[in-house]
Amino acid sequence: MKPPVALLAEAIDHIEEAQRAVQQSQASLSQTGQDLQQAVELLNQTYAVLTNAERQHLEFLGVPANYVRTWRMRLHKEAKSWKLWLPSLLLVIIAIQFWDLFAPPRQVRLELFGTEIFIGRFFLVLTLMVFLVILHEALHALPLLLLGRNRPGFKLQFGFFGLGAYATGNCLLPSTQFLIVSLTPLIGITLLGGLIWVLIPNWSPWLYLLITINAAGAWGDLWISWKVLRAHPQALGMDTAYEMAIFQPKSS
Repeated sequence: MKPPVALLAEAIDHIEEAQRAVQQSQASLSQTGQDLQQAVELLNQTYAVLTNAERQHLEFLGVPANYVRTWRMRLHKEAKSWKLWLPSLLLVIIAIQFWDLFAPPRQVRLELFGTEIFIGRFFLVLTLMVFLVILHEALHALPLLLLGRNRPGFKLQFGFFGLGAYATGNCLLPSTQFLIVSLTPLIGITLLGGLIWVLIPNWSPWLYLLITINAAGAWGDLWISWKVLRAHPQALGMDTAYEMAIFQPKSS
């Protein structure tokens, strides 16, 4: 079950969508204007109640009264946008194309129970990507546990949206800590993969894929980090099961 901070934001979004739909209907169906006006008023009242409840909950989580949400990326909307996924997909395709500089033959021979078998490159790449998703999200979860576990509202969660996966702590973090959570998988896997590459050169084909595909998949993390870096120095970041958001002082 999603925590209150995610449920409230999701409910407010649905109310906003309903308000827009009713207003459009009101414009095109003037004969039912009175009924629609009542619906608008009811929606506005519900919206006011929910936004007030969300504001109180955000203050409980640590958002100061003079802070406002200045940026958000919702998992069911912006996080599924082609602007986010297309660059990652193109970078993955390019990385696989350059694998020929490092890779073994297209069919890899393995021995299983005393019998030699051949496994296609596609299957191996797919298996590596599944492992990489698990490792990537685990490296998001690690700093969340270290930095957020004592904060109000903290609840570590894992889930999927479309073809993507997420790890979230549902708590508020200072911008520097939010950056650490966002960039740990990219920096950690790159450094660790590079170190193993130096120590065990024979693993270079798989380490090359591990590093490059992880970097391509971290496009969203880099985008979020860029937003944080451009925000107010005292900005706060929140990653929930519904959205990622940045809160800043009203005067910024």
